[in-house]
Amino acid sequence: MEKLAIVVPCYNEEEVLKIASEALRGVLDDLIHKGKIAEDSFILFVNDGSKDRTWELIEEEHQAHPVQVCGVLFQVTRTEYLPGFNPRSISQFASRIQIQDNIIVIN
Repeated sequence: MEKLAIVVPCYNEEEVLKIASEALRGVLDDLIHKGKIAEDSFILFVNDGSKDRTWELIEEEHQAHPVQVCGVLFQVTRTEYLPGFNPRSISQFASRIQIQDNIIVIN
């Protein structure tokens, strides 16, 4: 059975995050029940520097639904523009990744 990951980009989604999480968890539950996807399928909320409580709500959803809801905190501290592709940029980016309690944080 195939695992499904639903990736949801989030920016200042405080007002709708819990509603979206509930709706998407319902979709996952339905597809799992029908045998269309694996039981360890999940939703990945990617917080892209929100100024509101989006990240707090993602953490709350993860605590309440640790198998189905995961989060990535992407904190933009500076903007870098690189002319063309630079293979070193991948390793530089990867060095900023931390995993804390199944939550990925990129600083």
